[in-house]
This record gives sequence, C-alpha cells and structure tokens, in this order.
Amino acid sequence: MAGRKFTVKSGAVAIGASITKTILAVTAPSTHGIILTSMEVSFELAAATDRGYTVEYVTWTTDGTGTAVTADNADRQDDGSPTLTAKKNYTVEPTIGEIVIRSGYVVGDKGNDSFPGGLRIKASETFGVRIIAPGTPAGNNVRVTFGGDE
Repeated sequence: MAGRKFTVKSGAVAIGASITKTILAVTAPSTHGIILTSMEVSFELAAATDRGYTVEYVTWTTDGTGTAVTADNADRQDDGSPTLTAKKNYTVEPTIGEIVIRSGYVVGDKGNDSFPGGLRIKASETFGVRIIAPGTPAGNNVRVTFGGDE
C-alpha cells in the first residue's frame, strides 16, 4: 500500500419507501488493498416518525450500476491521486457476497451510524453501504462517507 489517505463521499442520495439501495461503494485497486479507517452514514429524515432503516456494510460478488465518484486525496503531504474506484447511488443493485455488519437504525429526525474503521479490503475487492428502507417513509436522504489509506 502506498499510504495515501483518501475520502469518498456520496453526497445526498434520496431513499424511498420499501427499497434496498446501495448508497456508496469503493473498490480497491488490482495491485493492492486498502484500509477503511472511518465510515459514516448520516440520515436527513423528513419526519421524526420516519424510523426502521437498516444499514448494511457489505461486500459483493458482482457489481451493479452506479454513478462514478472521484476519491479525494486527504493526504496534505502528497499531491497524488488515490487509485481506488468508487460508485454512488446505485440504480442496479450488486449481488451481495457477505454482510460484514448489519445495524438497525433510527431515532428522531436526524441521526448517524458509524463504523470505527480499521477494515482491510483486499486488492480488487468492493465494499459498500446499502440501506434497507421500511414501507412507509419517503422523501428522506442519506449521505455516506468513507475515509482510509491505500
């Protein structure tokens, strides 16, 4: 690993009712793995009664279709660019290989879910966050941010 620090952000992604949606994913370069040192999921809910989302941190076997995202260089001592790839706001869901962590959520009109990091992703492996929405809420947004070293 080169030791370059990076951040990847999804921005606000709309989530409807009764859906499973991958919000953000990163794929390690084919030449080396990466370490995710921080992960945050932040909800912007339309009503305090919007509850019951499930957050899953997952790997997969087959990628889906999402919008490409550029990873930002978070290393102030290095002018280079991270070599990992990332996608957000999937329109075709990937085939899930493993659910690494599943957490239930939600209280109030805003909230966060975070994972302490230190998760190693192998070369060419993809890791992402997907949301499983309950049947009633609509008009809500979620943002996901990854930080790490490659």
